[in-house]
Amino acid sequence: MANPFRQHTFLFAYIMLAVVGLAVHSLTFFIPIYMDSLGFSGFQIGLLYAVMSITGLLFIFFIGVLTDRISARLIAVLGILFIAAQKIGFAYAELFWIVFILFFLGGIGERMYHMAFDTFTLKKIASQKGTKFGVYSFMKSVPGAVGMVLGGYLLYLTDFNIMLLVVGLIVLATLVFVKFIPDTERSVESVRHYFKDFANKRVIFFSILLFIFTLHWGVESTSYGLFLRENLGLSFIQMGWFMAVPILFLGLASVWTGWFIDRDWSPRLLLFLCFVVSGGGIALMAYFTDPFLSFVFRIIHEIGDGIFAVFVFVGASSFFTKKRIGGNFGMIGLITVLGKFAGSLIFGPMGDAYGYHVPHIVCGLLIAVSGLFLLFFRKHEPDFSPKAENVPVKG
Repeated sequence: MANPFRQHTFLFAYIMLAVVGLAVHSLTFFIPIYMDSLGFSGFQIGLLYAVMSITGLLFIFFIGVLTDRISARLIAVLGILFIAAQKIGFAYAELFWIVFILFFLGGIGERMYHMAFDTFTLKKIASQKGTKFGVYSFMKSVPGAVGMVLGGYLLYLTDFNIMLLVVGLIVLATLVFVKFIPDTERSVESVRHYFKDFANKRVIFFSILLFIFTLHWGVESTSYGLFLRENLGLSFIQMGWFMAVPILFLGLASVWTGWFIDRDWSPRLLLFLCFVVSGGGIALMAYFTDPFLSFVFRIIHEIGDGIFAVFVFVGASSFFTKKRIGGNFGMIGLITVLGKFAGSLIFGPMGDAYGYHVPHIVCGLLIAVSGLFLLFFRKHEPDFSPKAENVPVKG
C-alpha cells in the first residue's frame, strides 16, 4: 500500500529543512566566541573557517554530480550525520587538531545537506516555479533567522556544551522525516556534459552576474559583525536582532518575487531591482551611523537578496536539463563560493585598513552600478519562460 504521506512531496522535506535551519543557526553566530573560550588564537579561528570555505571549493561540484547519480535523499542523510557529529563533537573537543577535523567534517556535511535539498527541489518542481522556489527560499532563510535570536537567549540560560549537544541531537532526530520524502530520479552523465552546459553565452552571462553579486558575501563574512560592534556599538543580543529580523524580509521578498516571475515579469527588471536594491541597501546601511537608519537599509538590502535567491533557482531550472541539474547547480554553487572567497580577499583587508563601513559601501556601489548596466545590456537577457528550458547540450 502506498504511503499517504509521500503524496505531500515537499511537506516533510520543508519541515526537516526548517528544524535543521533553526537548530544550526541558533549557534552559528556564537561558535567563534566558543572557539575563543577554548583558548584558540584569532589566526586559528580564521583557519578553522577557511577550512569550511575550502570544502566548498573542493567538493561542491562533485557533491552536486553525486545528487544526480545516486539518491539525493541518501546524500541528505549523510550530510545530517556529519553536521550532527560536528556539533556533538564540539561539546567534547578541546584540542585544536580535533576541532579542525570537525570543521572539515561539518563543512562537507553542510554542502551535502544543502546540495541534496537544492537538487530535490529543482527536480521535483515542474509548474509555478517562481512561487514554489520563493517558498523554498523562505523555508531556507526564515527559520535560521529565528534560530539566531533564540540562540542568544538560550545561551543566557545554559552553556555552550549543553547547547551543542542539544543542537546535535535535534539535527540527528530530523532523520525520522527522511522516509516520508520521495526520492529523486537518477542519471549517470559524463562530467564533460556538465562543462558543455556552461559553454553557453546565456549561462556565462548568468554566471558573471552570480560572481559579482556574491562578492558582498565575502564582505559580510569578514566585516559585517565587526561593523555592527565597532561602528554601531551594538551588544551581542542587539546584533542578533539586527541580523535576524531583516532575513524575514528576505523570505517575504522571495515569495513576492516568485509570484511575479510566474506572472511573466521581465527578468531584466527583476535583476535590475535585485542588484540596485541589494547593493544600494548594503552601501547605505554602512554609510549611516545611526543604528535605526542602518537597520532600515539592512532590511532593504535583504529584500534585494530575496529577489536574488529566487532568480538563482528559476534561472538554473530554466537553463539546465533536470538529469544534470544537481551537478550544474553544484557548479553554480562553486561560482558563488569563488565570489565570496574573492570578496573576502579584496574587501577584508580594506575594512581593517580604512574602517569596517568602507568595504560595505564600495562593494555595494559596485553591485548597484552593475545593476544599472542590466537596463541597457539586452543581448543575453535571461529567459525564464518554458520555451527556454533545457537549452544546453543534450546528452
